[in-house]
Amino acid sequence: MIPLHRSWRWLPLVRDSLLTLRGHCAIIVSDVDEHDATLARLRDEFEADDDIAFVGARDVAPGWVAHANDLLARASTPLVMWLPHDDVIDETWIIEAERALDAHPSAIAACGPLVASAHSEPHLAVGLDPDETFTRRSRARRVVHAVDALERGDPALLGILYRAVVRRERNPALPSRGELGVWSDAFWALELVSRGPIVITSARYAKTWHSESTIFTWTDPREDPAHLQRDVDRLVRRLPWASRAVVARAIRRQRRNAQEAP
Repeated sequence: MIPLHRSWRWLPLVRDSLLTLRGHCAIIVSDVDEHDATLARLRDEFEADDDIAFVGARDVAPGWVAHANDLLARASTPLVMWLPHDDVIDETWIIEAERALDAHPSAIAACGPLVASAHSEPHLAVGLDPDETFTRRSRARRVVHAVDALERGDPALLGILYRAVVRRERNPALPSRGELGVWSDAFWALELVSRGPIVITSARYAKTWHSESTIFTWTDPREDPAHLQRDVDRLVRRLPWASRAVVARAIRRQRRNAQEAP
């Protein structure tokens, strides 16, 4: 699922993605407002390709979260992923994920390491590996570790999972956190790991780090600790009863230790 928004600058990257990925997966390319001609240009070139569907302007709430959720609701394949218009993968990302999830039926998602794409601004470029803790069978370990990442100011540890290939029927909708969707991907990943473990692949995902990226307008989630804790506690209350008390106690202990730390 490739959501477009003022994507003309990234047209060559999206075009290359379509050329690379067609034949390996079904693709939905979408632009809910069509501020520019990106979707029209791609439709002109790829309209005859049975693997690619195009969805144009329609009535969807403002913001990237609503757009992503609209695409998730349209998907019908057993596995799904979102691919932002400025990021790059090749077919190995899809192929390795399919094989890994076939081999690990209890896993909910497959994700490899994130690297900086060649189109990144050098001073912003970083890489990130998926965290092994999210592969654990224990729901409590996964959730407590994810909450710790959020509450100590490392949401990127969860944000990388937004790039994963996920089993559609177990994929949660992205939570709405205002029109900007501040850290919606991280809170989505928190719910994801509460539903099941991930499996790590060797295929690489190339993220384009640039100063116009929405993420650089987001504030640290710790700047509003009360809101952060409310969102975390709301998810904990939705956990199966067998895990709920264990996770809640561990999070309270974690918070108490953080307050007592020098």
